[in-house]
Amino acid sequence: MMRLLRATTAVVISYDVTPAFFWSATGAIYLDPVYLWQTPQERDTLLDAPDYRAAFGDALQFDMYTTYTQNDEFFFKGYSASQRQSRPFEEMAKDISRLLFHELAHANDYISPARWASLSTTSDPFSASRSNRINQTLESSYPLTSVEMQALADVRFGTGAGQTPNYSATQLSYTAADIGGFFAPDSGVDFYNYSAIAEDLAMYFQHMLMVKTFGVDTVTVIWDQDTNITGWAEKNRIGKDALQGKAAFILESIIPELDGSATVAAFSDNQAIAAGEDYLCTFAPADPRCTASGKTTQPWLPQEFTQRLQAHGTAKLPLQ
Repeated sequence: MMRLLRATTAVVISYDVTPAFFWSATGAIYLDPVYLWQTPQERDTLLDAPDYRAAFGDALQFDMYTTYTQNDEFFFKGYSASQRQSRPFEEMAKDISRLLFHELAHANDYISPARWASLSTTSDPFSASRSNRINQTLESSYPLTSVEMQALADVRFGTGAGQTPNYSATQLSYTAADIGGFFAPDSGVDFYNYSAIAEDLAMYFQHMLMVKTFGVDTVTVIWDQDTNITGWAEKNRIGKDALQGKAAFILESIIPELDGSATVAAFSDNQAIAAGEDYLCTFAPADPRCTASGKTTQPWLPQEFTQRLQAHGTAKLPLQ
């Protein structure tokens, strides 16, 4: 983690930062403190306002998310605000790690390790980050190709605060199975990859570092919003053979000390997951709330899903 911080000028933590982001004008990462609380009293100080993008997918027939599991159970635990629950340091550390991996990927993308030796102490972050970004090579060498996914992400994640997403009739007609058909043959590992080329890089890096650091599995599920039934799912997409070249390039570009190819080759094998089950039990079939048939025994929604967009920070460019 300390090596990754070399690409930043500061770490800013403030109650009104949501979602988190990296800003090339300052070279700093700005973190949402929702990831840092341990006691109910600390949680009370957080800004109780949802990410403005949280409802932007409500009009679509599908929803899509990638999360982390261990032994087929959710890696992140939910803690009730109403019950005034505390959470251990270890749980907080897991939560903030995924955010730091994401934001520090942006910082090292815009001011990469390969360029540090050539920078002077008088260089300003914005000038230093205007060219030779890792994501520029990524886009030319390992581009995303699904025009449908990119168009959906433009609306889903690109609509501004206070605006209403303007989906086309075709996009509103897409089913979970349709989205799986667009996503599966492409090189994205998360819906958010398609929001910007910088996010393609950051989502790869976040998932790889979570797998390497904590030994988790990644699980991607696309489900029907009306029925909560899975239309497409995949486990450990980050370890898919066809994506290993892209993954290794990103890893070695940000952490040159690592052998990217060997690291990625050691990830767990990619596995398809059958459609047709409740989406939460597709994610975590060993969770106690799932029955043997793969259905939830009662309605529930982990904290992670209520805050799903807060897992994704952004690379923010200053107005030009």
